[in-house]
Amino acid sequence: MKQAKATQSLLLIDDSTMLGKRVINLIHDIPRLKISGQAITIKNGYEMIKKHQPDIVLLDLSMPDGNGFEVLSYLKTTQPATKVVIFSNSGDELHEKMAYKLKADRFLDKSRDFPQLIGVIEQMIDAPFV
Repeated sequence: MKQAKATQSLLLIDDSTMLGKRVINLIHDIPRLKISGQAITIKNGYEMIKKHQPDIVLLDLSMPDGNGFEVLSYLKTTQPATKVVIFSNSGDELHEKMAYKLKADRFLDKSRDFPQLIGVIEQMIDAPFV
C-alpha cells in the first residue's frame, strides 16, 4: 500500500449547477485538493473521468441521462484506486447498501450529511491508495 499523493484531484458529477457551485465554494480551500470540474451528465462524467483521471469522484446517483451506479461500477472496474463518495438525495438504506456493494468509499445524503462533506473529502485525501 502506498501513501496518498501530495495533491489529489476531485471531479464532481452532479446535474445541479447550483449545488455544484456551493460544493466547489465549500471545498476549494481544502489543502492538497485540485478541483477538476463538474460534469452535469453521465456522458460528460465519463468524458471528464477519461480526460482528468481524478483521484476522488463526488458522485450523485440521480442524473438526467442515467444513474450514478453505472459510473460507480465503471470506476471501480477500470480505476479501482479512485475514491468515490456518493453524494445524493437518494439517501435511503436501499441506495446506500447498493452503493457499498458496488464499492463506494463513502455515502452521504445531501440533505442530512452536507456538514460532513469537508471532513470526508479530507479523509479521502489522506487515505492511502492501493
